[in-house]
Amino acid sequence: MTITRWIGTAALLAACSKAPDSKQPPPDPNPKPVAPIDAAAPAASSGWYRAVIGEKQGTAIPVFLQLPAGGTEALIATGPDRVHAKLVSGPPKVVIAFEVLRTQIEATAQPSGALDGTWDSKSGSWGSASLSFHAEPIPGPDPDKRFPSAPGPDPSGVWKLQLTKPEELAKLTIHKGSAPNELTATIGFQTGNLAFLAGNQEGKTIRLSAFDGASPYLIVAEIDEAAKQLKGNWTAGQALAWKETLTGQKTNDFVLEQQMQLSKARPKLKVAQLAKPPYAGNPVIVELGGSWCPACGHASAKLKALKDKYAAEGLQVLTLAYEFTDDAAYNKQQAEVFKTKYQIPWDVIPVDGGIEKYNEIIPEGIEQIDPSGFPITIFVARDGTIEGFHSGFPPENWGELHKQTLEDFDRLTAKIVASKKSK
Repeated sequence: MTITRWIGTAALLAACSKAPDSKQPPPDPNPKPVAPIDAAAPAASSGWYRAVIGEKQGTAIPVFLQLPAGGTEALIATGPDRVHAKLVSGPPKVVIAFEVLRTQIEATAQPSGALDGTWDSKSGSWGSASLSFHAEPIPGPDPDKRFPSAPGPDPSGVWKLQLTKPEELAKLTIHKGSAPNELTATIGFQTGNLAFLAGNQEGKTIRLSAFDGASPYLIVAEIDEAAKQLKGNWTAGQALAWKETLTGQKTNDFVLEQQMQLSKARPKLKVAQLAKPPYAGNPVIVELGGSWCPACGHASAKLKALKDKYAAEGLQVLTLAYEFTDDAAYNKQQAEVFKTKYQIPWDVIPVDGGIEKYNEIIPEGIEQIDPSGFPITIFVARDGTIEGFHSGFPPENWGELHKQTLEDFDRLTAKIVASKKSK
């Protein structure tokens, strides 16, 4: 199996971020500045801020953040999506911890009410990174305050995108929001990586952003007058190192095919645990995940429901936790953190080995697995052969993508439960 890139951090929802090719040209987002927000706005009671991540590194990515007075939880709003984090302390010294991801926001309140500080990643998997953080108080998460907005050609619909390498594709689906010129969007990559974003249209310019605690995300693109062609840039990653140029056209019938594939028809999945009780002879769902992967946590609720539904038929679930480090103690600790946070009742087995050992530690049977598509959910029949797989797991408020994923999980699970043992 071959991997042409490796990830830099998790993405979102399911979105994990991968490092760029060294020869790839940097994008030129060049977003126009938003008019300053009145710091005297009645934000004390709401606790809402318009925060900007990465501005001092040259790419300003806005997000909406709420720090409820007296609360213990911070919220990040991207359209209808909400990301929860632990509010360790509120103003004047703000500390927001994304504990599973090992990332944190630290900021100090200014006399104006603004917050200044950094978002830091201290992942044992992906190393350390730091981006600037600045936030201005606002009355609430007003879509018109994310980016500048103005009417323009209708960008809503499905877009087939070519990335920096022409052979690499992505699918961008844009929806109009409830507010004028508000947009929400999902972008999917051939690796199975998915991201949900929100933003604004300003004439022919589209700007979309998100932040999930693991990575900030930004799309800046221009559409033509007919809203049929698109050209722009994508930026993501804990150090904003994942950069892609985007060119595309609107289409209604584009189906994105994932790069991951079976090495042959119905191969056996070579995982040592599958040869032993309680897995041997039973249908098994094997999840390749990691504590750094928010989407892996999202998937746990569905996997628990399936395990309960087919308990009488012997369905088993097994998670292999990839932290991509050689530090066995750290890997074990993160596996336990992940298991506890999502109340997982099955085994979560840490897998030791850094990213340079990737091809050695990923199970045989599936080709071209890119961890930016984690979780990789593999459906194993009673005879140990792979019935199918699914890459990524969008959360419930992603709508149709979430519904399709649930249907895939139901269909593939029913097939492995109905399978026969090998003779």
